[in-house]
This record gives sequence, structure tokens and C-alpha cells, in this order.
Amino acid sequence: MPGSVRESKRRALVMTCALVFAGCGDPGSGESASTGESNGESSGDDTVVSDSGDYQPCTIDVSNVGPTCSGSDPTSCDGADIAQNHALWPDPYECYVCAPGVTLLKGGACDTQGVELVWNATDEQCILNGQGYPIGNAHGCSSGHYASGVSPGDFSALIDNWYTIAVEKGEKVFQPNAGADAYIVDLTLEGGETIKAAMSMGHGVLDGKCGSTFLIKRGDRYVLVLQTDIRAWSLELSPGANTWLDPANVGGTCIIPEVRKIDASFVVDQFL
Repeated sequence: MPGSVRESKRRALVMTCALVFAGCGDPGSGESASTGESNGESSGDDTVVSDSGDYQPCTIDVSNVGPTCSGSDPTSCDGADIAQNHALWPDPYECYVCAPGVTLLKGGACDTQGVELVWNATDEQCILNGQGYPIGNAHGCSSGHYASGVSPGDFSALIDNWYTIAVEKGEKVFQPNAGADAYIVDLTLEGGETIKAAMSMGHGVLDGKCGSTFLIKRGDRYVLVLQTDIRAWSLELSPGANTWLDPANVGGTCIIPEVRKIDASFVVDQFL
């Protein structure tokens, strides 16, 4: 790898790690992303719960996104958003509404603060972007791309299980910044630690496709995500889960959470 490219990636990773722990917030508000209204339960003294997972700053895999990926050829997008076609959109700050269905980050919080995002032909950064899909039991796989080993029938069963865990096993905690309830479960991690996590459905991260499951982490808060849609730079979480993770997560911020994979059956078997 040429030295200039290596140094550019090093600077991007340094900036990303700083964002994970400090956040950017809204540049017009003067507040960091770690401040804001209480979201139903105090996060205490900011002690981070330890667990056995290997987290990384949120990115999505674009290495298999085809050069023809677009609204007219979504099948070549490998389950990613059409905005993640690096051949067409190599600069996240090039434009805002760049083409029909393509929205990037020009003029947003990351751009105005001069944040150097990870954005290359292999990986592109993902940022918390408010709320999206609600918790429900009727979601289809909107991208048409299923995770390895997940059939359409498996996916439908997983949707039902995820929904049942949320509404029957979870505790509803109202989130004033979202105007919705978060469904909070006590999840025991692989190493034996127990965390509280909000249930969510929608966008995925890393190399996810429909049926992939992830843990999203911000400080000592967690969200369990079942991917039902594309993976995209704009990480939207279910209403309520978005501000459980961070009260400022209502859009317009530059918050890069930590993410990792978690096995769906490992989660489901704890509750059903």
C-alpha cells in the first residue's frame, strides 16, 4: 500500500475512534452527541459494560457492489444502498441529493466539522441517522438479498421471533426524543455478561444482508438489530431504539457507533 494511502487511512481511523467516544452532535447546537434529554433510564457514570465481542467503528462492506448499482439495477448492489456505488460516488461530501434515490453527506454535520470518513472501494462509514423501520411482524426483505444460509422462510420466522421477543419479553421504555417506546431486553452475551439492549429492525452494517443480526454500541448503551433492508451509510434504527442508544440520535448528527455481529439463534434461544 503506498504511504500516502496508508497515512490517509490511518488518519481516518484515528478520527473515527475519536468520534466513537466523543461524538459530533449538531454543529449548530454547541452540544456533543453525548448530551441531551434523558431517554428513560440513566446511563450512570459512563462506565462501559465489558463483553466478549470485538467491536469496530461502524462501516459497511462495499467490495462486492457492482459498478452498475443504481435505481435501475439494484440487483448489482449486493444488498447495499445505491448511494454506496463507490465507482459513481467516491466522495461522501460531493453532493447531498446526488441523483434520484441517492443522498450523501454534503453540508451535514460530518462535512461542516471536517471529519475524514472511511470511504473507499472496500468499506464506507456508517453514521447514526435517527429512526426508520418500526418493530413489526410483517416486514419483507426489501433489498431481495438474503444473508448466507438464510432462506425467505427462515427470514420470515426470524421476523416473527424478533417481534415476539420485543413485545412479549421486552420492557417498554418511553423515549421522549423519539416519541416512541423502546423495547428493552436483558441479553446475556457470549462471555456471560448481561446487558440491556433495545430491539430494532431495518438497516444493516458491515457485510449484512436480510436476516443478519448485529449489536450496535454507544458508550454503555446497546441495540440489537435484525437487518430487513439495505445496508447504508445512514444507519436508521427502529423508533425508540434510536434514542435509547443516544438521545441526540434524531438525525443531523455525526455519530459513528461501534458495531459487531451476533448470532441470531444465540439471541432467539435466550428468550423463546
